[in-house]
Amino acid sequence: MAFSGRRHDLGLCVLLLWILTPFFQGAVEIVCPNAAYLDSTVNLTCIGTGRTHSFIQPKGGVVTTCNMNSSQCLPAAMVTIHNSSYSVLTVPMVNLSQAGWWECSVGDIVSRCLLTVAKIPSCTLLNYRSTPETTVRVQYYYCSESIELHLKFGSLTRLLLNTTRTNTTVDIWETTVNVPTSFEEKMLIYVCGNTTLETACRVMEETAPSNRTGIAVIISSVVGGIVIVTVIITLLILLMKSKRVERPEANTVTYAPESIYDVAGQTNDTARDVNKPSACYDNILNARYGRFPDESSVYDIASS
Repeated sequence: MAFSGRRHDLGLCVLLLWILTPFFQGAVEIVCPNAAYLDSTVNLTCIGTGRTHSFIQPKGGVVTTCNMNSSQCLPAAMVTIHNSSYSVLTVPMVNLSQAGWWECSVGDIVSRCLLTVAKIPSCTLLNYRSTPETTVRVQYYYCSESIELHLKFGSLTRLLLNTTRTNTTVDIWETTVNVPTSFEEKMLIYVCGNTTLETACRVMEETAPSNRTGIAVIISSVVGGIVIVTVIITLLILLMKSKRVERPEANTVTYAPESIYDVAGQTNDTARDVNKPSACYDNILNARYGRFPDESSVYDIASS
């Protein structure tokens, strides 16, 4: 009976040992920071007792597996092994693909943590002199999780943006609010996932956008009017030239007068005096019809 009792106790011990083996190995945990910033360095810590530590990235695939006894990792990576149960993976340049759930595997036990990737925005407040409103301009930000934007002035906070959309990249975002001028310091509260950051807003004084828009409209109207007038004048000139080319020229017919008194057939080139032909004109007619002038005519021509 005693022997039978020992066998029963031994079986119970084996069963308990099999059930509690994972607990004897120790709990596994991977620790991620609250947020990692683009192009910066981030450390991921894996804690667990086991022969190997494996780091698995969000997109799938093992980054490296480290032998905790020999302190060697394959493939080679920036891993610091402090002891047999503590390893730290360093990511030198954080990019967008590294946002998400990272895993650390110790034997058959896997632990996960969420790495939020963010880019801190810049904030500018545009105060227009002729209007009481202020334009809040937020530029160049990214968040792999949901985003909230708040404007803080004094003890007051105003919500600007709240979106559950993830993996948001924004170059510029603007909104218009009424901000009391009594508060000198104004801060932008940037909430990315579970991470909250504050950044100071730069204040700029500018002319009202309506004035700039009106001036632009006036300049555009003047330029447009000049272009239209120029086109119309050019078309009129071309039309007048085309009509001048198409108009037939008047035919000039020259008739040779039979006598010095036949002035109806004369042309502008030969007519001197309609009512009183000169001696020069008589000599021209005589030369044309073969009659030579006498000396007195020549003398008259010379004297005339």
